Amino acid sequence: MLPVESLAHQLMSFLAVAGAGMAGGFLFDLYRLLRMEFRRWSAVVDGLFWLVAGPSMMLLLTLANWASLRLYLFVAAGLGFFLYVQLVSPLVTWVLLEGSAWVGAVFRQMAALGAGAARWPATRVARLAALRWAGPSGPRARRAPLLWQSGWVGRGGRR
Repeated sequence: MLPVESLAHQLMSFLAVAGAGMAGGFLFDLYRLLRMEFRRWSAVVDGLFWLVAGPSMMLLLTLANWASLRLYLFVAAGLGFFLYVQLVSPLVTWVLLEGSAWVGAVFRQMAALGAGAARWPATRVARLAALRWAGPSGPRARRAPLLWQSGWVGRGGRR
């Protein structure tokens, strides 16, 4: 005769697996976002999704009920996924899309700063070369600042 689980234990298992279904819904939202961003690599993204989702669901099922497969646990996982998709997914999708746009903007700013930092030494060398070419005094000394103002040297100046 099989040991009978208490109703409280079954209820806790049901709620835990429903939570696992919600976690699966979140993984599915991440999968959809990655698939939108990396269209050329959709087969790789598909494989990564199943490599992450399958063992994660098995782990959560094992933690919830020692991998004892019961019909009510499949119903709980489906119910958790359905509730996530209907109630939480629109908000999470919006947050993920806005967050990815924000992260993209931060990376663009960092790239612009990096390009500016890389350009700075070259600008300094060009300015020093212009000063050396103009000399400390003489007719060329008055013309050297025009190189900077015209934008031929460095980024400054009026155009």
